[in-house]
Amino acid sequence: MIHKEVIALGTGGQGVVLLGRLIGMIATNAGFYSTQKAAYSSAVRGDLPVSCDVIISEHSIRFPFLNDADVFIAMNGAGVDKYKPLLTDLEVFLYDPTTVSNPISSNPIPVPAIETARDLGNPVVANTVMLGALSQFTPFIPAKVFIDTLKSYIPERHRETNVKAFEAGRQATQV
Repeated sequence: MIHKEVIALGTGGQGVVLLGRLIGMIATNAGFYSTQKAAYSSAVRGDLPVSCDVIISEHSIRFPFLNDADVFIAMNGAGVDKYKPLLTDLEVFLYDPTTVSNPISSNPIPVPAIETARDLGNPVVANTVMLGALSQFTPFIPAKVFIDTLKSYIPERHRETNVKAFEAGRQATQV
């Protein structure tokens, strides 16, 4: 049975809310139920944590709050420790090593999202790099659904860069 709980954490301006929204839309487009809940402060950019929780399930979701996350995506280290109680059965911990110094997992997976986005010429697509990395750990959703959803949601002038960022994220996590 597919039931995955995902937490994405970052700071204002990193696109964490958009990342969560995309994960939920991708799950729905793949035929799953999904919920998405964002938590952020009034700060637009800066050091204050922003998080987004997503639940993906093949059955309707009656309780839209996380119990125990399966996937944790950390784009920034601020606030990581706060989530420890929700990470007892963590399967995948994706983190950006340039901003997270305390990976709280026995098997953390570094994804240089910010560096990769800068190399692509657009630091704002670090969230899409993480989305590509996530796609490697959701075999129940085909990569094509990720790309098609990304293309349908992102404005045309930004699509090419976002697709490149997505592919770079997939490459960053290949073993």
